[in-house]
Amino acid sequence: MRTLQRHLTSLAKVTVHRPSKWAGLQVVNVGLEGLHLFRHTKRLQLTPYKAKHRDGKVGAFLAFLNDSVGGGQVVLEKLGVLVKPEKGSVLFYQPSETKANSFCPVIGGSLWVAIQPIYESQKDFCDEKEEWN
Repeated sequence: MRTLQRHLTSLAKVTVHRPSKWAGLQVVNVGLEGLHLFRHTKRLQLTPYKAKHRDGKVGAFLAFLNDSVGGGQVVLEKLGVLVKPEKGSVLFYQPSETKANSFCPVIGGSLWVAIQPIYESQKDFCDEKEEWN
C-alpha cells in the first residue's frame, strides 16, 4: 500500500489539483451489485472535508488493483464516458464535475479498487484582492 500511495502522491504533482490533505487509502470490492459512488460518498469519504482553514473541495484517485473478467466499468454518465478497468490504471474522480457515477456490476470474478480521497485547502486559491498584492 505504501508503494501505491507514493505513486498517487507523484501523480498528484502533475495534476491541477494539488492535495493539501490526504485521507486514508481505502480498498473496496466491486461485486455483483456494482458500486454507486453517489450513494457511498460518506462511507468512502468522498464528502467535503471541513476543518479549520480548509475548504471542502474533494477529489479522489481510483486505482484498479486487478483486471475484471466481465463488467466493472466506471460510468461517468454526465460526461457520456465508460471507463474499462485495467490493472494498474488510475482514474481521477471529482464529484462536483461528475455526479451520480457508478461502477457496473462485475460478472465472474471480482474487481478491487483502491480509493485515495484528497482535499484542497482554501489557501490553495487567492481571491481578487490577494491576486494583485
